[in-house]
Amino acid sequence: MLGLANGGLKALDITQTVDFNTTDASVGGSAVCQLWLKYNTNLTSAQWDDASGNSRHVAQSTSGNRATVDDNGLLFDPSTNNHYDFTAIVVAESEAFFVFMVIDLDAASNESLLGESASVFLTINDNNTIKFKTSEGTDNINCEGTPFATGEKFILGIQRDEGPQGRIHIYKNGVKLHITNAALGQQQNIGAISFDTLGTRHGDQFFGGHMYEVLVYDTANLSIGETKGIFNYLKTTHSIT
Repeated sequence: MLGLANGGLKALDITQTVDFNTTDASVGGSAVCQLWLKYNTNLTSAQWDDASGNSRHVAQSTSGNRATVDDNGLLFDPSTNNHYDFTAIVVAESEAFFVFMVIDLDAASNESLLGESASVFLTINDNNTIKFKTSEGTDNINCEGTPFATGEKFILGIQRDEGPQGRIHIYKNGVKLHITNAALGQQQNIGAISFDTLGTRHGDQFFGGHMYEVLVYDTANLSIGETKGIFNYLKTTHSIT
């Protein structure tokens, strides 16, 4: 079950977790890992290889637009339009997805995480807001407090439930954040998604800071046990408490 923690946050509080497969990122359920940019693995400034087995490598052919390899991750400089392209991840309307990212922000103002050449995007709008656009429209998802601080390495989780409501959930370091601008603390968006860029919205609003690891799942909901297994793997790998 999801239990209440301090400050109205909801922590993943279960006795059993599903082991995370550190070879192919599988969790044993129906969710499919579409992209895995694995920490300190097959990483250069020109290309970060996809470890999911889908060969969805993120690459940048223009040297001036490449991030710098730093601290076993990529350091993005928005002043030089650092970003990467990859074969699109296509998420159908009402289909589940879950994005996990280990990041450290240099700023918290229109920091694009994933985007698409036309209009779809997922950004950190400010220090408490995720902005999410699909084929259905745009949602500003306001979280309690200021969870997206600069100068702090953290795990960001963004989840959409499978089904006709498309509820959105935001996590930090395995703790579910309270969404303040939606009924019952849940935002909804069932629209179709196609992500094909990392670190930019669609040629603008470039990310600034470090990206250390990225995982993207779709098709079906991750169970609570599967979700906790992934968060535990990331927390252990990146020494995040």
